[in-house]
Amino acid sequence: MYSSFVATAAARTALSHTAFQAFAYSTEPIVTDVTVAVGPAGASQTTIAGLATLGKALARTFAAQGRTVSAPRVVALRSGHAVFLNGAYRVNGATAEFAVYVIAHDRKLYELSFHADAGASDIASLSATIGRIADAFAFS
Repeated sequence: MYSSFVATAAARTALSHTAFQAFAYSTEPIVTDVTVAVGPAGASQTTIAGLATLGKALARTFAAQGRTVSAPRVVALRSGHAVFLNGAYRVNGATAEFAVYVIAHDRKLYELSFHADAGASDIASLSATIGRIADAFAFS
């Protein structure tokens, strides 16, 4: 199946931005999910300054959507530098927390995003796990 997506140059071009999403089944109003997205990056976005600028733009976008959001921070992960943001938003009468890491690598941006119910009893443990997942993200 995968080979059909990358068999021709035209097919590879069509895959300029790809996202994969996984959900933990729940009957709660907010379902825990993890998304990995890949898209092209301009040369300026792959620098530390470029990531900082990208983080500010993401923060403005999240705020315009009514989300509370932290100030973006450029962090050093094992895979390289990333911009990190987190925050919260209301959905279905509940509060969801989110964390986003955007890692620049090889002229691409890799976005790792996580959403979970802020009222979950294990939210502190989940937040720590999210940080470990982002730090373990690697390129081969």
